[in-house]
Amino acid sequence: MAILLSSHLLNQVQSVCDRVGIFASGQLIGVGSVAELAGRFGDGAAHLEVAFAGSGLDAARVEAVLTALPGVERAIAGASATDPWRLAVRPATEGLAVRTALPAACLAAGLQLTMLRELEPSLDEIYRRAAGRAIAKGREVAA
Repeated sequence: MAILLSSHLLNQVQSVCDRVGIFASGQLIGVGSVAELAGRFGDGAAHLEVAFAGSGLDAARVEAVLTALPGVERAIAGASATDPWRLAVRPATEGLAVRTALPAACLAAGLQLTMLRELEPSLDEIYRRAAGRAIAKGREVAA
């Protein structure tokens, strides 16, 4: 059985649907699970979120530990010392290796890791990237 749901509320679509079709300018430009579409239209990076215990963390030290891990392209601190850090890992296939190595690196540096999770891209982000590519490709064809 299949049920077709058409909506501009992409966060709701992402929470309800197993497979998604993306349309741009009346053309179907992508079909698949959110993970498959993220792979096709994503930025080629895995995104992780990590948090540490303690309010007096040295942000420069934390950044040095995180960016020293092979594959970590960027580490962005949260707004406050207790907010999670966001990591960009490239290529995305290195995400598992980083998730595996991160606890040992934090332990060796004396950082108390309290959270580590992979962030799934939102369907909204995927749609914007896919539609942007389709529009740019349409401009190239018309030129």
